[in-house]
Amino acid sequence: MPKVSDSNGAEWGKSDLNVFGLGVAGLGGSVLKDIQNDRSVGSTLFGDLTSKIGIGGKGAFEDEDQEADRLRQNLLAGVPADKFDIKDTALAGLGIATQELSKLAGVDISADEFLARSTGRILNPNAELLFQGPVLRDFGFKFLMIARSQREAEVIRKIVKFFKEGAAPVYDGGAALLSTPNVFQLEYKAGDTLLNTVNKFNEMALRTITVDYAPDGFWSAYQDSHPVAVVMSLQFSELRPIYREDHKKTGDSSVGY
Repeated sequence: MPKVSDSNGAEWGKSDLNVFGLGVAGLGGSVLKDIQNDRSVGSTLFGDLTSKIGIGGKGAFEDEDQEADRLRQNLLAGVPADKFDIKDTALAGLGIATQELSKLAGVDISADEFLARSTGRILNPNAELLFQGPVLRDFGFKFLMIARSQREAEVIRKIVKFFKEGAAPVYDGGAALLSTPNVFQLEYKAGDTLLNTVNKFNEMALRTITVDYAPDGFWSAYQDSHPVAVVMSLQFSELRPIYREDHKKTGDSSVGY
């Protein structure tokens, strides 16, 4: 039995927002809550926002200045009070504006560079780690096989060929299509008993198979040319991610997937 280990997790990624992005996100969250509680209120706020950025129809507002001011207040309301300062926000806006103007002039100056040089500060990225989706697990196995007889040497060659054939796509004779390689279902077992003290597997694809016929660094073989030792490395990847329900189905006495 090879070295046994498993690794589970989910895909997480960094998300950055400046103060204006934070305001938009906050406004979007308030609209979402309004829609959940009262669809008419949410529709009104969302209609105001989309109309103001050119998505809505003509004549959406009778007093453009008044409505623009109200929308601005709604936007700033999305920023928590302890994170909003009118002076800091103005500086941040100046930095972003300078960055955009520098592009027109053919100069590459970022907002952070401008602010750092002029004020010794940079934009707050308001970084958070956000869930981005599940991950597919990879498993690697390495087997050292040493033949003690000619019969065992024949079995080793059959094992190697079995996995090579299973990992290869199937050519059906036509130029247009190929058939999928074999899909493998791995299990840890003691005789006929499935072990619940180690991880379980979903169906997996054999991504690579590597065979080292001289693992000691030099060629050594028997009289029939079969290598004295062979190391076979298999790299598998699961076809689908693991979900919480998969772990629950394995029972309380199991370590899960």
